[in-house]
Order: sequence, then structure tokens, then C-alpha cells
Amino acid sequence: MYTNDANRTLKNNPNTYWDKEQKRKIAAYIINTWMPLNEKYAAANPAKWSVANLIDNLKVYDQGLEEYIAKNNYFSKII
Repeated sequence: MYTNDANRTLKNNPNTYWDKEQKRKIAAYIINTWMPLNEKYAAANPAKWSVANLIDNLKVYDQGLEEYIAKNNYFSKII
């Protein structure tokens, strides 16, 4: 996924750099890290933490994301 060619990475279109499966996997890892932290700290400091659900925000761009996450068991609880 990475290259040492700085010219290629700077000119590359990020929408085509990764395929849909790779984008979903990256999103799942981010969500899996972010959601527990958000649940733990949002109530104490709502100004710094989003009240919106990250999965709902990303579903706008990828309708199959939630199904992908559930299918691959990225969470220990049902989302």
C-alpha cells in the first residue's frame, strides 16, 4: 500500500489508491478504536468528542460498511 516514490503519492488520487475492501478494513479499524474511547470520554467532555455515531457518518459514503463490519466480526458487540 505504501511506496517510497513521493511524486506518486502526492499526485495520486486517494479515491482510487485503495480498493473498497481495503477502505472498509481501514474504516473498521478506526471505528473499532474510536467508538470505545468516544463512549468513555464523550459524556465528560462533549465539546471535544462528537455526539454523532462514526458508523452512521461513514455509511453516507459506503452503504455496505456496516454489513462488512458485522460480517467480519470487527466488534465484540452488535453495532
